[in-house]
Amino acid sequence: MRSFVGGLELIVGLLKSEVAEVLAGVCAAIAQIAQDEENLGVITDHGVVLLLAKLTKTVRTLKKLTCLVVCLFVCIIIIILFLY
Repeated sequence: MRSFVGGLELIVGLLKSEVAEVLAGVCAAIAQIAQDEENLGVITDHGVVLLLAKLTKTVRTLKKLTCLVVCLFVCIIIIILFLY
């Protein structure tokens, strides 16, 4: 768990990147991580979904926006599925 949290902090740091390819990779990684119920709990506790939502306000290109929207959609759907 400890190494996962450390890795998560690195991923969250990469969400500040201005490079579309980096954001695309980070969003893809978060979408994969969120598919595990325990991981989803950890990333939710660390406010990753909220960070992604806030990041959509600062997106300057369609490519970045697409990556973020897909990632948010995956996280939200998985949260809904785990709740029911």
